[in-house]
Amino acid sequence: MATEISRETRSRSEARKEFDSYVQSEAFVSLLDDAISKQFQKFFSSEDFKKMLVATTTSVVSTVVKESVHVSLDEVIWENVMPLKKQIEGLSAQLNKVKMYANENEQYSRRCNIRIFGLPELEDENCYEVVTEFCKTKLGYNLELREIDRTHRVGRLRHGKQRAIIVEFCSYQSKIKVMKCKKISRELQYMSMKI
Repeated sequence: MATEISRETRSRSEARKEFDSYVQSEAFVSLLDDAISKQFQKFFSSEDFKKMLVATTTSVVSTVVKESVHVSLDEVIWENVMPLKKQIEGLSAQLNKVKMYANENEQYSRRCNIRIFGLPELEDENCYEVVTEFCKTKLGYNLELREIDRTHRVGRLRHGKQRAIIVEFCSYQSKIKVMKCKKISRELQYMSMKI
């Protein structure tokens, strides 16, 4: 039995040496080189390789282009949009200032105005005459036509409702005189209507 084991070990050892020498021989290297070359040629010319190559190339190029475009767009945005944003902020501030001045001017222009509610509305009326007659009869103030710059009804004509009359006086003093007369008169009625 010991002899059998030693023969088996020797034959394995010899087989191993034989295998090692064959693997290192030029014939094996050449055969292996040919086999690998054929497999590489077969793989590189296959449709799977072409698809894989196209997909990988497309992915890499797409990623590089996206990053490049993104960086370029960020630079363009910062260079072009930021000055516009600052300009918009400046214009917004100016607009708010102009609105404030417009409101002040509008308020100042209304300084000489009064609005009279409750005066009956007649067809083809002359608002100048209606206002002067009202001031004379109800307020006891003899308002002259030259004290009125303009006067007219405001709002849409609605059946059964009187529209207010706006009176713009030529001077602030004329407005104050009328307002003082109104304050003295308190509750007024004109043509049986509360004013």
